[in-house]
Amino acid sequence: MPDKYPAYGALVDWAAVVAGFVVALVTFVLLSLLAAIGGVATVAWVIAVISFLATLFGGWVAAYLAPSNGLFHGTLVAVLMITALVLLTAFAAGAVTGAGIGISVGTTAAAVFVDFIILLIGGAIGGWLGAMSVGRRPI
Repeated sequence: MPDKYPAYGALVDWAAVVAGFVVALVTFVLLSLLAAIGGVATVAWVIAVISFLATLFGGWVAAYLAPSNGLFHGTLVAVLMITALVLLTAFAAGAVTGAGIGISVGTTAAAVFVDFIILLIGGAIGGWLGAMSVGRRPI
């Protein structure tokens, strides 16, 4: 009978990570649209809450689908979200300024850093909760 967790092989279930990323991205877009409709899309703490909830849900899905290491899979979802948001921001700023890929001038480095930390925390907590919800060790 094969071992449940062999010492070799893939440690990352990329299908679970991509599924969690898609859930996080869709959640982020939908909550951002709701915030825009409500007129609070430019408030910094609203964006932080939206980012946290999106990666929390995405991390939970990734950990729920992964066979092990839920915390790691949730954190990978957050890393993919950070990468996607940086690229989307760069392309959007470039489209607005007409200079190709650009940098958003209105954001400060500290605000971006705090948002990245919030994304990582949301993904890690979601990964932890997703693994615990199916009775697996999160790490």
